[in-house]
Amino acid sequence: MFKKKIEEKTFSFLARWAAPPLLKTIRLTCSFEEINRENLDLFYPGENFILSFWHGHILPMAHYFLNSGFYTFVSPHRDGEYVARMMDGMGQNYLRTSLRDLSISALVRGLKLARQGETLAITPDGPVGPRFQVKPGIIGISERTKLPILPAAGLPTRAHFFSSWDRFCFPYPFAEIKMIFGDPLWPWEMEGDDEQRARVLENRMLKITRELAEDCSVPADYFTEAEASGEG
Repeated sequence: MFKKKIEEKTFSFLARWAAPPLLKTIRLTCSFEEINRENLDLFYPGENFILSFWHGHILPMAHYFLNSGFYTFVSPHRDGEYVARMMDGMGQNYLRTSLRDLSISALVRGLKLARQGETLAITPDGPVGPRFQVKPGIIGISERTKLPILPAAGLPTRAHFFSSWDRFCFPYPFAEIKMIFGDPLWPWEMEGDDEQRARVLENRMLKITRELAEDCSVPADYFTEAEASGEG
């Protein structure tokens, strides 16, 4: 408990004051490896889509997609405030909402952005978990916008993993950030209800995440919640 409180205070300080210059400096030292880049090339650049990745992978994704113009769904709660401050400092676009607390106004704005040709970036296990379990809200958004979902994952070879529910990943300087892109989904063409289609997306995301984890130093309990749910 004491360690968790120290981490929360450290994370708060980093997000509020040190994050912008620190993150930009760290990114300059990092390199990237792309796996299955051809799946991303189907849409980017040129077409908008929904990028789906785990909540704990926000920073590796922000490093890779710097200046992409994507709109990331960020929780309206306290942890989301930290993330929003970091994204502000990195010049990233975001929308303060979540799949759990999706307000009508936020949904309307998200739909409007999608229809204007913007790409939406969604963490389907946020804002409070369980880790690596996809909520069906992302399927509903895909159906309403008619945008395909591209599963993605990003893990550094060297990083600190916080003890938060999502095991938030903070890349160390000079790390190699491995990016992987799964096969895209067009939910409105799939059989089953939103919950069943969410499980299909979840399994694809877990598959590519496990592939990355083989070459990255993730915590021993990283996939515990996914294994407990019987997924992956």
